Amino acid sequence: MPNNDFISNILEIKDLIITNVESTPENICISFKLERRDHICPNCGAITNKVHYYRKSIIKDTPIIGKNVLLFYSKRRYHCDCCGKHF
Repeated sequence: MPNNDFISNILEIKDLIITNVESTPENICISFKLERRDHICPNCGAITNKVHYYRKSIIKDTPIIGKNVLLFYSKRRYHCDCCGKHF
C-alpha cells in the first residue's frame, strides 16, 4: 500500500508493516510490526523463525500538526527449538 510506504519513509524503518492507523482530535495512533525473518538464538547459535508470542510496546514520538503521535509496536519473542530458550 502506498500509505505504508509513506509512513515507513517518514519513520525511516525498513520492512515496516502497518496494521492500523487511527486519528483522534488529540492523538495519531499507528500500530505496526516488522517483517518476520530468521534470527540467531543468543544462547546456542541456532537459527529460528518460530514466534513464541507478541508483546505491545507504546512509543511516544514527536507531535505532528499539533497531535501527539503514539506508535504501537508488536514486538516478537522467538522460541529456539534446539535449546528451548525464548528471546
